[in-house]
Amino acid sequence: MDALRRRKRQPSFNGMDVDQELQMLDRALFDVNGRWVDEPQAWWETDSNPSETLQQKQTMQLLQACLEKLPEKTAHVFLMREYLGFESQEISHRTGLQMNHIRVIMMRARLALRTCLEFKMAGRPGLKE
Repeated sequence: MDALRRRKRQPSFNGMDVDQELQMLDRALFDVNGRWVDEPQAWWETDSNPSETLQQKQTMQLLQACLEKLPEKTAHVFLMREYLGFESQEISHRTGLQMNHIRVIMMRARLALRTCLEFKMAGRPGLKE
């Protein structure tokens, strides 16, 4: 029964080789320390025209909706790393998780958020609506 519940909570990737996708995504976007290779611009803080501001607000709302669909521990670790800026070692100290487990959680969170955002931006339900 627990296995069924766990499977239901985890995002479905429709037969994709998850490990291979995670490794490819990780190498393309992040350095060996888990930081962005090309740091995203602070697009939510820019002075832009009203239509860009609306689009940015809608994107942040989609991101929030996708974050809410992540498992609680995954979202917590992701926010500690990306929003609060904690290093993996600090996250490990605060949560008691092993460094390797944190890396796996971060890769899964990034992939799940990317998949969810792609589906939502295309107007399709994503990540277990």
